[in-house]
Amino acid sequence: LDGYSGIYFDISSTVTIQNLVVDNAGQFAFNLRASGLDAVANIVDTTVLDSSSNYEAPVQAIVYSASDQLDFNVVRSAFVGNYNAGGNGGGALLMFSEGGAVEATVTDSYFVGNSAFYSGGAIESYGGHLTVLNSTFSNNSATGDPEATGGAISTYYAAILHSTFVDNIASGYGNGLYVYAGGAAFVENSIFYNDSENGSLDIYAADV
Repeated sequence: LDGYSGIYFDISSTVTIQNLVVDNAGQFAFNLRASGLDAVANIVDTTVLDSSSNYEAPVQAIVYSASDQLDFNVVRSAFVGNYNAGGNGGGALLMFSEGGAVEATVTDSYFVGNSAFYSGGAIESYGGHLTVLNSTFSNNSATGDPEATGGAISTYYAAILHSTFVDNIASGYGNGLYVYAGGAAFVENSIFYNDSENGSLDIYAADV
């Protein structure tokens, strides 16, 4: 799919997006919205690249109601060279929850050269839980604002397992991982290696 402007999914059961290459999407590639407690969205063996927007992340998993929940799974997928200039954050993925919950798991995936203006150069997880397994984040950035956070990931709650973060940068805090105030993160058997000289820590928790 080359140069298209995106698809909305209103999900009450299970939706799987598989074996696609999305190049140069317009406003966004996929907007995944939960409707009910049994919503599941899977992105499998899919590549999203060179997509940019002045408003939103290329892929969005969203819960607007306390009566809704979304299980969001990204498996063996790649996100390369995407850009989000909007206020919601997430150069590649945005998980946003307002009342309900987005339970997100990213497995065996790659995030390379993505950027966001304010936060989450690759991933912004706001109000949900994020688990990252066996994934690589390289050369992602959040540098549009002097206080931008999370060169790779900005999140409230995260578990990072067996993953690698290399040469990500934030102009404010957390070159690799930024944890919002009131949140928590668990990191195990993972590598954070950043060559930036901006003085920001690779992992930054606002409460610490």
